[in-house]
Amino acid sequence: MLQVVCASANPDKVAEIQQLLNGVVTLLPRPVDVPDVVEDADSLVGNARLKAAAIVAATGLPAVADDT
Repeated sequence: MLQVVCASANPDKVAEIQQLLNGVVTLLPRPVDVPDVVEDADSLVGNARLKAAAIVAATGLPAVADDT
């Protein structure tokens, strides 16, 4: 099964994303050594992309992120 890293450190968001992706991918936790991303995009989608890109750069694995 494909492994995807969750960009969120919020346990409630992680649980919500896990529920949505259950059975489709294996959701891995955000590495603790990845610092918070500056969310300075001009939209929620832009901020989610920034977070996902940071996780991909740090882990080399696909990532999923949200910004709400």
